[in-house]
This record gives sequence, structure tokens and C-alpha cells, in this order.
Amino acid sequence: MMVVILIGFQTMAQNFVAQNTQVENILFLGFENTYNFGQIGCEQEYELEAVNCVLIKVNPDADDHAYIIKTTGREKTAAVNFVADGKILSTINFMVQPLPKPDLYWGGQVTGSNFSNSSELKVKYGKGVPLKTTYNVLSWSSTHNSNTFKGEGNLLSEEFLS
Repeated sequence: MMVVILIGFQTMAQNFVAQNTQVENILFLGFENTYNFGQIGCEQEYELEAVNCVLIKVNPDADDHAYIIKTTGREKTAAVNFVADGKILSTINFMVQPLPKPDLYWGGQVTGSNFSNSSELKVKYGKGVPLKTTYNVLSWSSTHNSNTFKGEGNLLSEEFLS
């Protein structure tokens, strides 16, 4: 006769998470990457430890878990450790990448694709890049039929448009 006894163990697992609404587990060089850090499961006191990056709490007076992460060098990876009692409970690893090149828009079109009636220039990412950033056009210049046109800011001159 064979007797089979099944024994089950239940543990209180903790899942530590990093959440960003734009990209996952990527830090961009020279950019203020914003992540929320926390845990799912039982609430244990922990500290965050940055590796190849710097953590800055978005609002030091708030009880939220939002941080700005800035890379500290040219390393290809960075990490945030969840630490309690001198022991690393969990680590979230990040790939470090340069910012993608934004596109220059003349009106609603990427420059070089069509002429536009608009006098406004914008610099932004296209549909394939989920980053939400703000760029300012400081100055511009264009050459057409051996005539050079220049201006300051994001508005094209009347001379250029005529």
C-alpha cells in the first residue's frame, strides 16, 4: 500500500516594483527619468540603494514613492536595490541608453517631407517614441536658392515664408 501525503507551504512573497508610464526598465542619459518604486505584498520597511545612478525623491514631504533617477556616468546598466537590515531584498535592473534623436516639425509635418503654410517649428518625438518631453527651438536657419534665412525662437520669419 502506498500513501501519498501532500504538504503545502505558504509564504508571504514580496514583489518589489518600479513603474514608469513611458518606458520600462530603461534610463536615458542626461534625462530626468521618473519612476515609482514600491512593493506588492506585505509592507516591510526598506531603503533604496542606487547603483550607477542617483535617486532624488520628487516630493520629499509626500508619502508617495516617486523618484527622479539620473545616470551618473556612461555605464550601460544601472540598478536600484531594495535593502532592509543591511541585506538586499530585491534588485531592479535598468538598461542605460542615449536619448533618441527628436524630429523637427514644420507645422504638422516632419521637415523635409513637405512644405507647410505654418510659421511654427516644433521639436518632438514621433509616434514610435513614448517619451513625453518638451523641447524649445532657440534659433533656426535655412538656405533656399542661395538665400540664407535666420531667426530666433520657434516662429519662421515673414521674409522666409514669402
